[in-house]
Amino acid sequence: MTFKNPSLSMHHVVCRRFFILSESNEFQAIRSNNPPLSIFTESVRTMSLPSVPIAKMLCYSDGLSESSTSDGKLYASYLKEDFIDSICVKDFRDKVSARIGKGDDDLTYVYIQKLAISKEFETLRIASTYEAIDESLTTISQYLKEHDVDSKTLSQIMLTLSELLLNALEHGSFGVDKAHKNYLIEHNLFDDEMARLEKLHQHKKIKITYGILPSGKRQLFEATISDQGEGFDTMVLKNIVINAEKFNGRGFVIIRKLLDHFYFNKKGNAITIQKFITPFLEL
Repeated sequence: MTFKNPSLSMHHVVCRRFFILSESNEFQAIRSNNPPLSIFTESVRTMSLPSVPIAKMLCYSDGLSESSTSDGKLYASYLKEDFIDSICVKDFRDKVSARIGKGDDDLTYVYIQKLAISKEFETLRIASTYEAIDESLTTISQYLKEHDVDSKTLSQIMLTLSELLLNALEHGSFGVDKAHKNYLIEHNLFDDEMARLEKLHQHKKIKITYGILPSGKRQLFEATISDQGEGFDTMVLKNIVINAEKFNGRGFVIIRKLLDHFYFNKKGNAITIQKFITPFLEL
């Protein structure tokens, strides 16, 4: 499946069904076109769906839909509503938890969503200098204060943005990898080298797009930071999940704890972050 040319061909064999929501808010529920896989399975059928601009999709197992809610109903009664209303996977996961807790069985689902930048978002294009980064952080902080973001959440967002903008500057615009940065710091050469690189690369632009998305009872701060660097292999970040204690990237470990979600582009020179700025309320 591709979001740019949204055609979908599938062998649907694991989950009972899945949901699709188009960009025009048209909902589809697709049933499995194959029985569960077993040692006796000789072939599987392929299903092709009409091309539609897909906004998000959810594939789930019986463990999710057949769990009991606090009012004694099956979660299947609320699944469609929660899927449509969720602004992101964290929002959906919170709704599931509020309805069924840990569930009656193993809960398996895959939630995929296309990221879209709102036309109402703010955009900054800054030079690759430390001064420009400081000025952009002041601008974004003021934006958050004007939208009544509480001080704790504001501090978490600003710490995250500071870390990411410095990464975009030093690793992206300046092209300094982690090993070389550690060498410069250990030999007390870091400040002088950054000043030299700043003069060479200040013409390169760092783009920051940010804003607040309303979502019923909640609001979501979203920002995308992109630089003109070569990027990096984002697959190394799987170590955050597999072996967080030994992961050599303290900044991203901190960011993972402060944010609800973050996503890299394929090249690794752009990151989108998401942080809820209002508490989740009981359904």
